[in-house]
Amino acid sequence: MPEVLLQILSDLFVGTTAGLVATFLTVVFSSLWKNVIEPWYEERVYQGIRIEGRWESTVTIDNDRQVTMWNISQVAHKISVHFVAIEGRNKNNHYKGRGEIHNLSVTVIYAKNQRYTLDKGCLLLKVTQDGSAMKGYILHEDNLSGEVSTAEYSLLRIKK
Repeated sequence: MPEVLLQILSDLFVGTTAGLVATFLTVVFSSLWKNVIEPWYEERVYQGIRIEGRWESTVTIDNDRQVTMWNISQVAHKISVHFVAIEGRNKNNHYKGRGEIHNLSVTVIYAKNQRYTLDKGCLLLKVTQDGSAMKGYILHEDNLSGEVSTAEYSLLRIKK
C-alpha cells in the first residue's frame, strides 16, 4: 500500500509541476509575442503617416485660452501621448493617453496623470497640411463643473 501511495504522490507532483511549467512558458511566450514580436512586425509593415514628435495646441474652451505641449510616440498605427498645459486654468497639469491612427484619422483617449482626479476626455483629429497639423474635436469632462462639452481642437507640429 505505501508503494502505491508514493506512486500516486509522485505522479501528482510530476503532473502539477508539468502544468505549472507549461502555464509559465505559455504566459512568457504570449507576453513576448504581444509586447515584442507583434509591435516589431507591425512597425516593419506599417506604411501610413508618421505623427510622432512634439506638437503644440492653442484652444479656447469655455472662454479659457489653453496652450498645451504634446509629445507623441508611435509604433505602427498605435500612439501614446503625453501633454502638459502651459497656459490656462489647467496650467502645469500633465495628461497621458493612448490612441490610434488610421487613414489620417487620429483618435486619442486621455486622462490627467494624477490619482483621484476625473479630468479626462477624447479627441478625434484629422491629419492635415501634409502631416504638419491635426484638426478636429475634443470631448472632455470639465473637472470643476463635471459637465461634458466639446470644442474644436488643432495641433501644430513643432519644427526641430
